[in-house]
Amino acid sequence: MILEIGDRTMRCVICKHGETQLGLVTVTLERDESIVIIKRVPANV
Repeated sequence: MILEIGDRTMRCVICKHGETQLGLVTVTLERDESIVIIKRVPANV
């Protein structure tokens, strides 16, 4: 599956004046005694 976000530019939520770029992240989900790690998730970083 390919996600397309378009040409929208987002501002950094931490510093408020940097711009984000499309990139890949690792998502970690935890519930009770289980941990699921998903690598290479598309995101604005």
